[in-house]
Parts: sequence; C-alpha cells; structure tokens
Amino acid sequence: MNSFHISRRDMLASVTLAVVTSHASSEVITELQSGDPGQRAEHLVFDTAVMKTMLSGNRASLEPRFPDFRERLLKEASSWVGKNRANNKEEISTLLRFFNLPFSNEKGPIPYCAAGISYVAAMVYARKAHPTGEITSATLSNFVAEVERYHFYPTPNVRGIQLVGEAKDNWVPAVNSEKKLAKPRPGWLVLFNWDGQNHVGVVENVLKDRLQTIEFNTSPEGVAGSQRQGGAIARRNRPYPSKYVRGFMAV
Repeated sequence: MNSFHISRRDMLASVTLAVVTSHASSEVITELQSGDPGQRAEHLVFDTAVMKTMLSGNRASLEPRFPDFRERLLKEASSWVGKNRANNKEEISTLLRFFNLPFSNEKGPIPYCAAGISYVAAMVYARKAHPTGEITSATLSNFVAEVERYHFYPTPNVRGIQLVGEAKDNWVPAVNSEKKLAKPRPGWLVLFNWDGQNHVGVVENVLKDRLQTIEFNTSPEGVAGSQRQGGAIARRNRPYPSKYVRGFMAV
C-alpha cells in the first residue's frame, strides 16, 4: 500500500497560499491602506502568484529559526526610520519591486506598510547568511520562506498577514473572547484598521496607555499626515487600548 508524505514546510506553505487565495475571487487581491486615521486611502493591487514563486523555491533546507528574531527585526526596521517617498524614492521603490509592485499607478502612490515590514524581515535572515556580501533582490527572495515558516506571512497585503496568522494560530486579537486585552511584546506586529483602511507596524515598546511602534508608510510623530508629502518610515505613539487596533502577530 502506497503512503503519501508531505513535509511540514510544504504543508504550511500550502495552508498559507490556500488561506490567502480563498478570500479573493482570483489570485489578485485589492486592499485599501492608510498610514493614519482620516487620511486618503491608498490602493494596493497585489498578485499572490508572486508569493507562490518565492515560497516554492529550490533551496534544500531552511536556515535555523532565530530565537532573537524580534530584536533583529526591530534593529532592521529602525535602520529605515527617517526615510520617505520624497527623499528616498529609489530605496522604497526597491522594496516595492521585490513584490513586483510599482512605486505608483494611476490612482496614486502604492502603499508599502506591510511590504516594508516583510522586506526587512527577510533581510534579517539574509544578513545572517551573507554578513559581508551584497544582498540583491534575488538573494533576498531566498529567505522569504524562513519568515513565512517561523514568523508571519510576508506580503504587501495587511489582511493576508492576519488571515494566515489565524490559520497558523499566531494571531492574537486585541480583545479576546473573554474580553481580556492582549499583552503584546516588543517585536510583535500590530495590525490597525482605520474604518476600513488597513495598516501594520512593529511594536517597539509597550507602555501603560500606548504602544511605541516603528511603521512604514506613515507620518512622522507630530506631523499632520499627508501622503502627498511622501509616506515615511517613522516611530509612532499609538493609543492602546484603541478601537483601531485589530490585533497582533506573535512572531
């Protein structure tokens, strides 16, 4: 009698792609994103076939999981703080091209909050494997599987991060079924929803009434958000608890 075997890596990759594509009429996902409440929505149109290609690579094995991934993620994200669309177009274009996305289209700039966090998460593993060499997009794509396998689904689509997290039991709602408030840790992802517009950041510190975060495609603290001035990578102070905080990815 023949037996059928599937590796845990292949199984989880299949779960990831099945969950994401099952919530869209095709493999193309559309999402409204914004870096702050009350701001003009930006439109993401993303083809999940890009992720299929990255997650079905030919590498023989994965890198070991980093026990200090959260600290490394915060360090990598912090290296981008202060950059913005206006003054760092090429660098932001590079992370968008990594997911086969343009810098802008007929509807305006392409949002990059989730794309940015996913990009730097893959960079964590790439820097370990290539500590002195140049890291190209082709090199970086080899390490998307580690992020997906061990931490979260790396994608420009905020909602996709949550959906796959729920399927893999890594999702922590801000308020659980017992009405208890989640206690996030530094390095966890925090997902926001501003009345229909999605956004994601990385928790840097947890204080009594707020979260200190690092966020891509937002506005610097104390500056009125205007995406026309170029979405920035900035540290933010977000009220918590808040109706806008949907939940967390425990990475």
